[in-house]
Order: sequence, then structure tokens, then C-alpha cells
Amino acid sequence: MWQDRDKGESGVQFPYRYRVMLVDDEEEVREGVREKVEWNRCGFELVAEASNGQEAWETAKTVAPDVVITDIRMPFMSGLELCQQISRSIAQKRNNATQLVAEEAKTYIQKHYSNPALSLESVCTHLHLSVSHFSTLFKQETGCGFVNYLTQVRLTQAAWLLDNTDSPVGEIAQQVGYSEPAYFSYVFKKRYGVSPMKYRYMKEKSEDGEG
Repeated sequence: MWQDRDKGESGVQFPYRYRVMLVDDEEEVREGVREKVEWNRCGFELVAEASNGQEAWETAKTVAPDVVITDIRMPFMSGLELCQQISRSIAQKRNNATQLVAEEAKTYIQKHYSNPALSLESVCTHLHLSVSHFSTLFKQETGCGFVNYLTQVRLTQAAWLLDNTDSPVGEIAQQVGYSEPAYFSYVFKKRYGVSPMKYRYMKEKSEDGEG
């Protein structure tokens, strides 16, 4: 339950107070806005002020405001330039966060692809993300959906095992996360155009020819 300090003067409870930064090169204007706006009543908190765009940009990197109220014409950096700078920064942070999530997901897949139970839901549980949100950002970063990516990882490893080991096809299927060898053969042929057995045979024949 929220504490009383999270209540505005109207008695309304706010789960979160939006952090506001006020930017204007005229002190009188900032004072007028600061004094006239009922921040607490509206669910806002005035966390910082700045007298020009450049000062505001440096301050924003520290206080991370949710809302910026700014004048347009100011020395050093205009209000429009300030908003553009903040927007670019937010976009870059979101992009970095998306990349980190995708990399963590790929690492998790690489460690667990041999588990037949590995699924979109289990990865999302590990990452503490919703299925819809994760699916969108993962496809954005990898260019393909989760199932296709997992299949690529499994079949790439299966091809390597066929090339470099004498393990039976059924055993390789188990090692890359397919509990049913027949389904593994179907998926493998769909990608490589030949069955796992023929893939191995063609590889061995090719090597013999080179020798």
C-alpha cells in the first residue's frame, strides 16, 4: 500500500510521481511556474531547474526526468534542440537495452538448446519479460522469430555433429533437442534438402574424393 506521502492534496493516491525538470532562462518565469503549479496535487514532483538548454541537458543525465517543461529560445541550446537531444538519448538507451536482452536470450538458447522442453515461454520466464514484448524485440534484433532461431541453432549443431562425429542420427537428434528422430530428420531435410544420413554420406564422399 502506498504511503500517505504519495497522496496529493486532493487525497488521490499516485503509484508513481512523474519527475519534472523546469527549463527557462528567465528566473521570474521559472519561479512563476514553480509556485503556481500544484505539483503534488497532480502527481508530479519538481526535481530540477535549469537556466539554459545546455545546463538542462547535463542535469537531465543526472536526474533522469520524466517530463521536461522548457522554453524554446534560450542561450547555448534551444528548447527544441534540448528535446531532440533527450529523445536521441532515450532511443539509444532503448536500443542498447533491446540488444542486451537479445544477447542474453541467445546465450540462454545456446546453453539449453539440447533440452527438448526449451520454449519461448521458458526463455521469457528466465528474462522476466512478456511473450509478446520479447517476441517483438527478439525479431527486431535477429531478423527472425524465436522458433526459427532455435531451429537454426539446433540444426547448425546437428550438421557439425554429423560432420565431425560418428554418433548415430538418433543420438544426434537427442543431443540437439529433438526427442523424436523422425521429426528431426524431417526438419533437417527441410533446411538442408537431404536427410541427415544422406548429408553425412555426401560429406564423407566429398572428403574421400578430395583425398
